[in-house]
Amino acid sequence: MTGNIYISGQIGTFDGVAGVELIDVIGQVKKQPKATAFNVHINSEGGLVDVGFDIYNYLRSLGKPLTTIGSGIVASIATVIFMAGEQRLVRENTPFMIHLPWGGSMGTADELEQFADLAAKVSPAVVNISSTHEIENQGPNAMPFNFPPGSPFEEFFKQFQQQMPQQQRAHKVSSLGSGFIIDASGYVVTNNHVIEGADEIRVVLNDGREFEAKLIAQEEQMDLALLRMETRGAKLPKLPFRDSDDLEVGDLVLAIGNPFGVGQTVTSGIVSALALGAMLDNGGTLPPSPPPPPLTPETFPLTHLWFLYVLTLCYAVLLALRAVIGRLPFSPVLLRWGDAVTRVLASRAGPALLALPLAIALATTAKWYAFFGIPTPDQSLYPPLAACVAFGSAFLFGWWLHRGHDLLPGLARHWRTQLVIAAACTLFCLALLGGQVVLVPAAREPRTWLYAALYALGAWSWTFGLTGAALRAFAQAHPFRRYLADASYWIYLAHIPVVMALQVLIVRVSGPAGLKFIAVLLIALALLLGSYGLFVRTTRLGGWINGRRHPRRWS
Repeated sequence: MTGNIYISGQIGTFDGVAGVELIDVIGQVKKQPKATAFNVHINSEGGLVDVGFDIYNYLRSLGKPLTTIGSGIVASIATVIFMAGEQRLVRENTPFMIHLPWGGSMGTADELEQFADLAAKVSPAVVNISSTHEIENQGPNAMPFNFPPGSPFEEFFKQFQQQMPQQQRAHKVSSLGSGFIIDASGYVVTNNHVIEGADEIRVVLNDGREFEAKLIAQEEQMDLALLRMETRGAKLPKLPFRDSDDLEVGDLVLAIGNPFGVGQTVTSGIVSALALGAMLDNGGTLPPSPPPPPLTPETFPLTHLWFLYVLTLCYAVLLALRAVIGRLPFSPVLLRWGDAVTRVLASRAGPALLALPLAIALATTAKWYAFFGIPTPDQSLYPPLAACVAFGSAFLFGWWLHRGHDLLPGLARHWRTQLVIAAACTLFCLALLGGQVVLVPAAREPRTWLYAALYALGAWSWTFGLTGAALRAFAQAHPFRRYLADASYWIYLAHIPVVMALQVLIVRVSGPAGLKFIAVLLIALALLLGSYGLFVRTTRLGGWINGRRHPRRWS
């Protein structure tokens, strides 16, 4: 005996409109206990994804022959239910529709099966994300929403806002969005605008489980954010990243999300173009980037040459001070004091003393990204305070250490102790970060001060320890080490265009990314070391870089 199941109208209940629920389908089955097979008649424009998948899974679990019949419009999640049938029948002129972001796309039933299987597989790892942050009182004219100027809503809320007590105008604002789990330990990728400025973030899984989450990293320009759920060992589904090099124009894609917390949605489309492919293969151009800001001292891009700029500033400042101090009648006293301070700093306690001003500068830096340590002064002609303290103190200490030639060999006596301290500080810093890369500014809290102190002590301990180890191991002159030392500045100046050219050449070569990275590194190093010996070392440029020109020798 063949029974009949009817699914028509909206699937699931939302927006105050009742629809077909799983319980309704179960009720129809129970009313036909003698049925050995079922015909499932579908006439639906879809609805809630989670309800549709529940019905799909229930029909598949019956263990009885199923024939799905498209008796009207079969759209959106209804197409997934249609795939539950072992046999599928379509009445004449029955449209099937997969909703796209800009409308709909017609297709046959057989073409839709891959969407159903894929959506069923990945949906458990697609999550809803809610975040809240408090908006402080902004005065009597602050508005809770942005309305068009001059609209009736703006006038109404302005009057309402002015009647509220001043202390009640602070309010919480919520944001909703979607994300997906990329690691079973709880890492989630979402959009940055969903969580930006959030005081609290919660993640809700497709099965109803809910977890608090913390922001790990964010990228405003790409509108991406990385979260980590506090799962306490709970088992989680995940979606792996795929290699974008495998993507081709014309590939079918699905977009699955749960942006409003009322159920998942599925949209589909195709890859219409690949930006890199269009640029390399067809001579196309990428979409224009936003115009750069006006070139001012605050926005001057120093790129990787920031080090030479900061070094030049250090030389200029110190030479100016040297000229001024040299004219003072008590300059010999100042020099003796400087020598005495340098002797103390070159002792075993030196790293701790030198770390103190650096730690204070780092901990008080606004928007300090602790994982990266000293802020790189590459975006402005005005170096930030932390960079000035770090590089300025290192330059001054090195200058004065070189003045007292008897002090430098003393660093070799305690190199092992300094390396142990440096390694311990590094491990403690990683522990404070949870053993992960944190790409959000550090909070103003005691934990940040502790991290800054350990980071500064570790940085100076590494400097003392590695310098001392080098003095012990490489005390004797060697022509190969001399060549590497001389070539280092040339490599620093010229490596960017060489590496970029090699990356363009190797991007179309198939192979593991790690091997391609090593290949680029080795080839670039060989080219730069060779070009230094052939074209730089014996020229005026070589003399300018290293203080003297080496005579050319042919063998």
